[in-house]
Amino acid sequence: MHPDLLTINGFTIHSYNFFVAMGLLAGSLFFFYEVRRSGQSVWAGIDLYLWAVVGTFVGGKLLYILIDFRNIPRLFSSPEIILNTGSTMLGALLGALFSVVIYFKVKKLDPWLWSDLYAPSIPLAQTFARIGCLMAGCCYGIPTDLPIGIVFTKSAVAPLNVSLHPTQIYHMAFNLFIFIFLLFRKKRVAFKGELILSYVFLYVTSRSLVSPLRSHPSTGTPFGATPTSLVIFAVVTVFAALFYYRIRKKNRPAGKKDKRGR
Repeated sequence: MHPDLLTINGFTIHSYNFFVAMGLLAGSLFFFYEVRRSGQSVWAGIDLYLWAVVGTFVGGKLLYILIDFRNIPRLFSSPEIILNTGSTMLGALLGALFSVVIYFKVKKLDPWLWSDLYAPSIPLAQTFARIGCLMAGCCYGIPTDLPIGIVFTKSAVAPLNVSLHPTQIYHMAFNLFIFIFLLFRKKRVAFKGELILSYVFLYVTSRSLVSPLRSHPSTGTPFGATPTSLVIFAVVTVFAALFYYRIRKKNRPAGKKDKRGR
């Protein structure tokens, strides 16, 4: 593909960084539109988005470094290497969620209301970011004989001249589907928090479906599971509990007391 998008006077714009930036721009514009449409404070939305961007960057880098822990000494040998090293979508998601939770606590905002406003922006931004993955050749798939296979002839990451599953396109399609689903669902939500919880469920489900088709380094984890799949399992477990709690709370009759008389 085209890992380097443009070079001007010795300065190179990498395709991955460009499309990640486009994703953040598209996601922010849509989020601010949703905030204004809902009558909430746009300035609070800007603050929240900046916190989410910082969490996205730190979380994506941190999980990538933890997965590639054998190269930690090399990665921390200079700031330039850390900035130019890879990132993970799942780590970015976890980092963003962690940072906005802190923001909600500090500003005392309704976390479920604001999370629902923010939810559709996430898969929209990820759709653009996956274009960057395709251009750079990262997140590549396992070899395949299917006619949908993609062959990289220029990439510093993916194997060259080998037909591979186009997992970047799979991810892109899933993210676009999630974005469209949330757009239609936002007018029919049954409770606050439904959109963000639905997004997490759909995202980790799509990752679980695509993960077997992606190329992963061998690990010593139980059953040969990859570090990413273990994180996905943890995320699903936590958000399944949250979803159950929200639905149970929503459907509990008003004024009903528990067994202790509260």
